[in-house]
Amino acid sequence: DDPPHAALLDSVTAAAVMEPVGPSLTRHIPLLETASRLARSPHAQLPVIDAAGDSLGVVTARAAADALADGKPDLAEVGIIL
Repeated sequence: DDPPHAALLDSVTAAAVMEPVGPSLTRHIPLLETASRLARSPHAQLPVIDAAGDSLGVVTARAAADALADGKPDLAEVGIIL
């Protein structure tokens, strides 16, 4: 037997429950700018893409904060935390 919520889940599409990704970052964006963008992101994470638009990963606010605390933030780029 299926659980009671199975019928409900069968009728819901991923598009109905997903949110737009929002802006993407590239690996060469400065960490200070990355932190600023993450502060405006509703989920405290943003995708990182390469020049072709392929995914390289996701950067989180926590990872950016840790990287900023570790060194010279004016020289660092988001690529160091992927």
